[in-house]
Amino acid sequence: MINTVEFSKLSIQEMIKFIIKTYHEPLKKLLPEIKIQLEKIKHFPEKFHLENFWMIKELFEQFESELSTHILREENKFYAEIIKLEKKEKVDKKIIEEFLDLQKTEHSEIDSYLYSLKKLIFELSTNNVWNIKKWNSEEWTFEELKKIFHTLYLELSECIYIENTILNLEIEELFW
Repeated sequence: MINTVEFSKLSIQEMIKFIIKTYHEPLKKLLPEIKIQLEKIKHFPEKFHLENFWMIKELFEQFESELSTHILREENKFYAEIIKLEKKEKVDKKIIEEFLDLQKTEHSEIDSYLYSLKKLIFELSTNNVWNIKKWNSEEWTFEELKKIFHTLYLELSECIYIENTILNLEIEELFW
């Protein structure tokens, strides 16, 4: 998606709308669905160590909580203030400074969670755990969950790149 958008032609408000529509809204739907599907998994391969599954599940729950909080904070607190900044309206400078500081920290934490999840799932798949039996979560197989996590990783990496480099540079230019 990133290659098809000319960000230099977008206002900050348009960039924010793009981020919300392209990344935030789909994530708000996907994260709870992944959580539900992880809860539904009943059958495990014979040689599978359950602690591996519980590690994935626990790590995902932490990731989902962090990311959901981050998205809500961006949309409900920061983005409105950033749009006011672009419109040259009076802004709370502390909110803008907090946003710029938190972006880097939280994005790094979110990326770390997602990377750890992807790595753990990949390690399990290279041990042929995924092929011992067909995992069934009533709707998704675990192979599908693996693909979902890979897509999630790519999409979030793209979103983080857009926010950290393109959006934040525009904000800093206006702010400082």
